[in-house]
Amino acid sequence: MNDFAYDVFLSHNAQDKPRVRRLAEKLKQAGLRVWFDEWNVQLGDDIYLSVERGLQDSRTLILCLSPRALGSDYVSLERSTVLFRDPTNTDRRFLPLLLEDCELPDTLRRYKYLDYQQEIEAAFAELLTAVRPDGLLDQGAGDKQQSGAKAREPDPDAPRAVLERQLIGHTGWVTSVAISPDGQWAASGSGDKTVRSWWLEDGACRAVLKGHTGSVMSVAITPDGRWILSGSSDGAVRVWAADTGQERVILTGHTGQVWSVTVLADGVRAISGSEDGSIRIWDLESGQSINAISCGSSVFSAAVNAQMTQVLSGHEDGRIRVWDLATSKNLADLIGHADTVRSLQITPDGRFVVSGSDDRTIKVWDLSAMCCLTTLEGHRDIVPSIALSPDSSLIASTGFGDGTVRLWDRQSGACLQVIDIKASPISVAFSPDGSQLLVGIANTPIHVYGLRLTAAAPIAVRRYLNAKVVLIGEGAVGKTSLAHRLIDDQFVLCERTHGMNVWPLTLPMETADSGFDDREALLWDLAGQEDYRLIHRLFLNETALALLLINPQKEDPFAEVGDWLRALETAQKQAGSSPAARLLVFSQVDVGGIKVSNARIERFCQEHGFQGWLATSAKSGENCSDGQSGGPSPLKRRIADSIPWVRLHGTNTPRLLRTLKNGLMAMRDQADIRLLRFAELVQRLKGLLPGVRFTEAEARTAVTLLANHGLVQPLKFGDLVLLRPELLNGYASAVIRAARAHTDEMGCVAEADIYQPMFDFTGIERLARPDEELLLRALVETFLAHSLCIAEDTGAGRQLVFPSQYRREKAIPWEPDVFVSYTFRGEWQTVWTTLVVRLCTARSSTAKSCGAMPSSSSPAVGICWGSRSITTRVRGRRPSACSSTRRRRMN
Repeated sequence: MNDFAYDVFLSHNAQDKPRVRRLAEKLKQAGLRVWFDEWNVQLGDDIYLSVERGLQDSRTLILCLSPRALGSDYVSLERSTVLFRDPTNTDRRFLPLLLEDCELPDTLRRYKYLDYQQEIEAAFAELLTAVRPDGLLDQGAGDKQQSGAKAREPDPDAPRAVLERQLIGHTGWVTSVAISPDGQWAASGSGDKTVRSWWLEDGACRAVLKGHTGSVMSVAITPDGRWILSGSSDGAVRVWAADTGQERVILTGHTGQVWSVTVLADGVRAISGSEDGSIRIWDLESGQSINAISCGSSVFSAAVNAQMTQVLSGHEDGRIRVWDLATSKNLADLIGHADTVRSLQITPDGRFVVSGSDDRTIKVWDLSAMCCLTTLEGHRDIVPSIALSPDSSLIASTGFGDGTVRLWDRQSGACLQVIDIKASPISVAFSPDGSQLLVGIANTPIHVYGLRLTAAAPIAVRRYLNAKVVLIGEGAVGKTSLAHRLIDDQFVLCERTHGMNVWPLTLPMETADSGFDDREALLWDLAGQEDYRLIHRLFLNETALALLLINPQKEDPFAEVGDWLRALETAQKQAGSSPAARLLVFSQVDVGGIKVSNARIERFCQEHGFQGWLATSAKSGENCSDGQSGGPSPLKRRIADSIPWVRLHGTNTPRLLRTLKNGLMAMRDQADIRLLRFAELVQRLKGLLPGVRFTEAEARTAVTLLANHGLVQPLKFGDLVLLRPELLNGYASAVIRAARAHTDEMGCVAEADIYQPMFDFTGIERLARPDEELLLRALVETFLAHSLCIAEDTGAGRQLVFPSQYRREKAIPWEPDVFVSYTFRGEWQTVWTTLVVRLCTARSSTAKSCGAMPSSSSPAVGICWGSRSITTRVRGRRPSACSSTRRRRMN
């Protein structure tokens, strides 16, 4: 065999040089020896002789074809190829490379060419295979034909997904993609208000479907491939003939934009989810709406199982609601995401669902147990779309802001590949045979990837379980002292906790056979004072184990336990969390022992679902000191044994994100760090982790993931991060205390007052101004977002109304002459409190007459209530503008 000085000779027209230069650089980076005139012809060289020598010294001639190359230069190009086209010259290879579409001369038609018009990675990979000594590009007769890689043993170091081609045509964001059942063509919807169908073999556009007056948000294809469905921001669902592109019918009924469209397995029905808060079921033959499921809030994603028994809807509050398709009954709510659920996919067997969310995570759920199995972390921005491979073994997810598509193994949660799009991917879909992946992108052509069966090893991740252990109980019962004993094995005499504390808790655990790298626990110490209980509802969700501490010296130590149990149950019911395990802990037994009998304690534990009880003393270390126990204390062992580890869902996170999250948790313990601007947080984090390289986007992702669990809180203004959200509890208690102390006992406080420096924040840890005011504004947003209070604009300014703090006696209902009637619908305590505040702050009445018998100088106001509404009736001179009954609904 000849020894060649060059692996590749690039023959091209001078006008194609920019593209050929890029190709030469890529070949060189791949380790090939490349003859390229700019690199090999030196100043003063005889160009003709240099080219001749280059041809003689090269193993492979790549002939770059374009209309320009086949023009006046072709005679000289053809002469240079003779040596390489000689079939007796087995050591040399001739590779035609198509840069632009052109008519091939007869002498080249019998050679199979490589289509390099879009410069995609799949074509380059095939070229590398051909030009390396062990590669071979088949030659054979034929006109234009699509290149295909020669079958060979899979390369374990090669990527799983390789770009094959791009689909060019849309002028707006490609919000949705779908592939036909036969895998031959695809459909896409775009912000340019059109639907396009494409041939996947060559990337040609089949048809452009026009008719929508708004952005196309979702597309779907019927199982027989006959129809394309599209949902739009114009509120309509349109059905198109796939073969002709003709519009068949418009499905109308939604009053808001349609975010999601899905066809049922029977092919004759479809569902659509809308901003109007409904899912509609359509008969595709008649075009009529069969049923509408009222979901309570905007539906951003929807899916139906293959068995056609259940429909799922994704919502802005992070909930996934499960509905019975036949009865429209809400079967369950899957709660775990901290932000909008943008995408849902159900496995073909109907057992599992995968969801993508704005909280930057993907979750895998068990639909039979109605619980989360795994959380997948890695994306640095919202996840607008996820897709399941036909066999459900792979998950594909798009990260809008991080410019990546990730491929995951569904069962293990391992990330198999990160595809760097270098743009903003929005939508994704697998082909029916799992051989291709389609990615819709913002303002960029659709990408078509080929998928390999084998690939490199998964990206390193850390798989762990995290248990939330909460200390609850009355104030002064010794929760914080017991926490210090558990954490540091020291007795610390503490004043009453204001707000809450959070610490990592080391427990004795076996992890070898758990399938996870770590099992960890966080100990949450919640203040017991009444002022904190309302805000504590926000932190009791996701509790794995509740340690209820009680005072053993009381005659009836169980008297006040009920309030805490109700708070725990309410918080977990609202959050959709599984019931927390419970452990009863008697504290401070060193003072005088326990005054109730063991039999009564056992009976109480059995009646209220406690797994057991233990007597402890933080001061003496009884049952809670590791040192005295010669190892993990009895309390630690009981905690480790009582946590329902098998019920907890695991988290898979890249090791870098895990390191960043641990760094942020360490920053929480530094006394001078409480509220930071994000840029300052990044600098401090870099100082804390000097050997770790990370970007701002990765740090922001770590903050978001911790915020999903309430451990930090990004504020919506000023790009600030509150590293100690427990500070909100202290300020919240002061605001609630002020509402309860209202002079008229109405449970309200003027919002403007709480921003003033002189507001009564006695007993809480305060921030410096103006950080304090920013935190207070975040607190008000938190109150309102979680319906802990209501904001009412009144004549006395905006009032924050806390129905739970209303202490005024309610007047006996009476029936005045009715001139004007207002009906308010909602929870009666909330409606009552808000109504009283509104009436008492109105300029036309005096506070002293509200909710009671009228004074001589004010209108008569009567308040009556029923099971579903409260009605006020006003007696007095009838104003001409109020001749009809008025109603106002309160959600």
